[in-house]
Amino acid sequence: MNNSLKSFGSLCLLGALLLFSCSDDDETLAPFTINFSAAEAGISSTSPETTITINFSRPSTLTGNISLSLQPGTLTYGETNDYYTSVAPVNNEITLPFSSGDQSVELTVFSGSAASLQEDKTLGITLMEDTGNTY
Repeated sequence: MNNSLKSFGSLCLLGALLLFSCSDDDETLAPFTINFSAAEAGISSTSPETTITINFSRPSTLTGNISLSLQPGTLTYGETNDYYTSVAPVNNEITLPFSSGDQSVELTVFSGSAASLQEDKTLGITLMEDTGNTY
């Protein structure tokens, strides 16, 4: 009976090892999401620029780009106009590159020399839909 208990115990130990052993290859990454760090940012005469931060839910595993769409309304782009940005837009779209390991990207918006900071005007910035890449 003592041998059968040893055999049974060995079998249980082997079964437990097989059941609880797992491979690192089976690990799946959490979904990759991006969000603005704040819903609003402002420019004033005492603070003529603002930095827009876009945070990642986890460090990126690839190199890629984030695309933003600008809705300037009645504002005109340019240093001598109402506003300008650290990355120039093309057709009201801005592309911000990021590298593997990055956890955020930033865009700075500056007040142009013709901006009337006495008036409330809005520059809308939205994240454009991703094409389905996994980061």
